[in-house]
Amino acid sequence: MRFTTRTKFNSLIEALRAPTDCRVLNLLFIKENLKHLGQSFKKLENLEELFIQGDISICSDNEFELPDEIGQLKKLEKLTLLNLPIKDFPHWTLNLKRLKYLMIRGTDISILPSSINQLSELTTLRIENCPLTTLPTELKEMKKLNELGLSDTMLTKIDKEDLPTSLKKINLAGTQLFDTVSELSDGRIKLGHV
Repeated sequence: MRFTTRTKFNSLIEALRAPTDCRVLNLLFIKENLKHLGQSFKKLENLEELFIQGDISICSDNEFELPDEIGQLKKLEKLTLLNLPIKDFPHWTLNLKRLKYLMIRGTDISILPSSINQLSELTTLRIENCPLTTLPTELKEMKKLNELGLSDTMLTKIDKEDLPTSLKKINLAGTQLFDTVSELSDGRIKLGHV
């Protein structure tokens, strides 16, 4: 008889029972600040995918923070942060050198750091449903970025010269730019939903 090891977990408590086996962790509708759980996250040394979604009850939590220790998860390739009351881009993400997919949606983030280009393996970047107003020019240095999701942001201008040449798909739905997206398309970029 062959036993398979469980690698996907839906609670941090479950994942910590077999921390080195955990490859995927989905934390849905969290209702508490996670800052104090840094050491717990640090134990998930083989984690490849992390999905954190906030419950509506934490939307007004001005003290909410994600633990910096998530940035020490060296094998993390996919990170999704949904509906969390964060105002600043989590700079610890810049330490995630294997990160290929980053979605931050439903937050209060208004600025992407110019150092975003340090995420050199990133192929998909989705910063959506937030008051983002500008993109850093350093975005064009992201050589592997294929998909860019900017739906439901406050962007009013994007210079085609500031987009990476590797970009194949961009989503501007729900922005003031949606009606003028043809100006961005030069045949290499597909417009629509990411």
